[in-house]
Amino acid sequence: MDPHDGATGPCGVQGDSERAAQPIHCIFRRVINRLDEAFARGAEQHRQAQRDEMLERGHELEIMLKRFAKADAGIEHDQIAVKAGGEQNSGALAQIARHVVDHVVIVRRGLHGARFALHMHQTHRHPQLHGGFRRRIRAQGVDVIPQAGPGMHGGARDPRLHRINRDRHVRAFLKDRLDHWRDAVQFFAFRHGFGARTGALAANIQTIRAGIQQGQPVIARRLRAGVTTAICDPHEIANVLGAEGIRYFLDSSLETVMDLRVNLSSCVPATAFETAGASLEIEDLLPFREHPKVIGLAEFMNFPGVLTRDPKVLAKLAAFQDGHIDGHAPLLSGLGLNGYLAAGIRTDHEATSAEEALEKLAKGMTILMREGSVSKDLEALAPILTPDVSAFVALCTDDRNPLDIAEEGHLDSMIRRLIAKGIRPLDVYRAASWSAANAFGLKDRGTLSPGKRADIVLLSDFEDCRVSQVISGGVIADHNAFSQRNIIVPVGLDSVKVDVVSAAKFDIPARNSEADVIGVVPGRIITEHLKRMLPVSGGKTLVDPEQDVLKVAVVERHKGTGNIGLGFVNGFGMTRGAIASSVGHDSHNICVVGADEQAMAHAVNRVIEMKGGFAVADADGVKAELALPLAGLMSLEPFEAVKEHLEDLRGAAKALGCTLAEPFLQVAFLPLPVIPHLKITDLGMFDVDKFELVDQGS
Repeated sequence: MDPHDGATGPCGVQGDSERAAQPIHCIFRRVINRLDEAFARGAEQHRQAQRDEMLERGHELEIMLKRFAKADAGIEHDQIAVKAGGEQNSGALAQIARHVVDHVVIVRRGLHGARFALHMHQTHRHPQLHGGFRRRIRAQGVDVIPQAGPGMHGGARDPRLHRINRDRHVRAFLKDRLDHWRDAVQFFAFRHGFGARTGALAANIQTIRAGIQQGQPVIARRLRAGVTTAICDPHEIANVLGAEGIRYFLDSSLETVMDLRVNLSSCVPATAFETAGASLEIEDLLPFREHPKVIGLAEFMNFPGVLTRDPKVLAKLAAFQDGHIDGHAPLLSGLGLNGYLAAGIRTDHEATSAEEALEKLAKGMTILMREGSVSKDLEALAPILTPDVSAFVALCTDDRNPLDIAEEGHLDSMIRRLIAKGIRPLDVYRAASWSAANAFGLKDRGTLSPGKRADIVLLSDFEDCRVSQVISGGVIADHNAFSQRNIIVPVGLDSVKVDVVSAAKFDIPARNSEADVIGVVPGRIITEHLKRMLPVSGGKTLVDPEQDVLKVAVVERHKGTGNIGLGFVNGFGMTRGAIASSVGHDSHNICVVGADEQAMAHAVNRVIEMKGGFAVADADGVKAELALPLAGLMSLEPFEAVKEHLEDLRGAAKALGCTLAEPFLQVAFLPLPVIPHLKITDLGMFDVDKFELVDQGS
């Protein structure tokens, strides 16, 4: 017989005369099960009950509490409910009553995770309170155990507490329930905080791998969406400016209202098959190791280097074995994945299928479920977010366009969608908060509890994750908080070092065989390696709009090499014109996609003139643009201005026939040679599976 079985046998339901003879773990099992059921019933009531009825019931309970408290002002509400921001939150107790269906049970965790006791603090001082609650709880088969006898600080402990703390069955059972109880108390009981009539307090929401290309205005927007901590990799600016870029990023992180934590860029450049603006070895990274915002080493994209034991790769990994090392292992599995994990890498944001994610979870990785503007993996990975694994799943956005943040939201949007898909809310909020904090070693946050960092999100709607107020590090995130930030002097304002180009630079010589074509898959950054027969004229290979095949080129912009990688791409839908961007992961050369060479030249030259940015052009000239002069990656304009430019760019791209919802970040991922299967760099087309440049001869 399973000793945890609460339905039949020794742990079955018995009368009062038999209860004393039961093993303590059986009694505790029944207590936990009843409270679980109470929370479930309370959650269902919350969804169905009218708000005014709920408030009326809560008001009645608060009146009752005040009546009890009048006899002895010694009731300490933080021992019954919660202290929120220094305020005694008696409203939280009203919510406990509503969600636990007419019982009030206090669950207190001891110094160690498995040392639990059900008790009522100081109830010996309030016979009415103690007797009334105890009788109602006992009617449900739950016994409330005082923590100590009369005198509280000198009385003898109830021997049942000692038995509960030491019983191995209880410890084993509670191991699986610890997160559930903590989250249940936080997200169902801690309501009506900070004077709000209808609200929910949630622990800090954290995003992993947040792209910060658009700078402080985007950080402020994310904070208003409830994100109080972001884990970032500055390898975008590091690939352009090297150590100077990392220093600027770290200096800026000290001035944000959001807590911006940094993993040092591990792969600059990502490969040897492209031209970056800088190269960073372990000697360049170590001076930043002790910075207060640095938590570890950023995504290790060069997984071939790990598996082949490249000495420079191993030197970086060895230096950060006592910290966090972020992963990047798209489609890696089997023995290759085992070898990668043996290097101490424990997180991955590149899983794009449930099967891939489950193998990585089974081997000890934390999966960062990504939903960016281009790579959208939420639908595929949502089924893995279950109670069994939610402690090892976190949410991330990676690259998310400011326009998408304005229109859809950030992690709040992911939370809404996951709950709407039927995922248990506690698992979703856990993945958005505690799981992320735990995965990256941030032990001071992730829960609403004494001694933790005061990162709190006040929700007006729990299941739809509607944020009404945000507190970051004890500071209300409002205009006053943002206005007190110091602005760090921008760097890299002259990072585009390339002469203007002519249309002839984009001519591709004719060949007698099928052309290699990058196949764009909407919603993914993984591309296909296609083969297409393309039209030839005058000794040149041409685009073929009927097959949706356009030209793609990468213009080197860092060192004046004159390199221009040329190739073809499928999936944009454009019938004319061109789109160009100086944001081109990870080396950030200028990438352009176009249906005619003249439009490609117009778009690229405008990006050069702006010292970085996005441009849409046709054969007659530029139709829309956004300047990104800070390292060719970031805007110096306010969020609202950036949003308007992006709306114009999106409209201009659509007018050219583009069918992609987010064409600019899709362009930006075409030069990323560490994501399968076919990409392009300034040196030419790159086969990621073979990890070599494609021979484009005849």
